[in-house]
Amino acid sequence: MVILGALGSVVSAVVLEAMQGYSTAATGTLAHEQLTSALERIDRELREIDLKSGSAVAPDITSITPTSITFSGGKAVSLTGTTLNFTDTAATTTVMLDTVSAFTIAAFDEADVAMAGTLSGAACDTVRRLSITLGSSTSGTTDSLRTKIYLRNAMTAGGN
Repeated sequence: MVILGALGSVVSAVVLEAMQGYSTAATGTLAHEQLTSALERIDRELREIDLKSGSAVAPDITSITPTSITFSGGKAVSLTGTTLNFTDTAATTTVMLDTVSAFTIAAFDEADVAMAGTLSGAACDTVRRLSITLGSSTSGTTDSLRTKIYLRNAMTAGGN
């Protein structure tokens, strides 16, 4: 009986350690999938920003700050605390990711030169590329992704 008890104790420690490892890996995978999904949505929305009415090259961007962008008739991506939100043209806001540890937007012009951190109105007309960095932290697991987004409509219309 004593031998079975000792054996059971050793086996249970090994099983517990394996279960904790699985739990940590599953949490990390879920966090990465959520982060990837949010960044893909941002990419899809921003890549297809319309042109301003009557313009052949100016993207329909109202404003850009380091943590938000408003475009195409009221659509917006913005960070509030640790929550990344998307607002559509009907002013419906949906949460894209609620575990954000970092979110930055940087704008670049036709010559791929970094523009000011905060832009609005006509200052947004020369934006041709956006750089997005998105980080998330969940249960001790931190992950970060970065992408460059070329505004298709502005580039196609401008022949760039």
